[in-house]
Amino acid sequence: MVRSHLRWLNDDVVVLSYVRLTQKVINGSAITTRCCETRLWQLDSDGWRQMHVHRS
Repeated sequence: MVRSHLRWLNDDVVVLSYVRLTQKVINGSAITTRCCETRLWQLDSDGWRQMHVHRS
């Protein structure tokens, strides 16, 4: 995860955005891929819940 950013919409809703890095080995060579992700979290009586994920 790189370039993470939190944006509080109010006391119980937060948006987390970041660049997701994934690494794997193909034919002996390390390959890193990246994509942008955004996650919406909401606090309820049971704690924080992830309400939505977007990946592009």
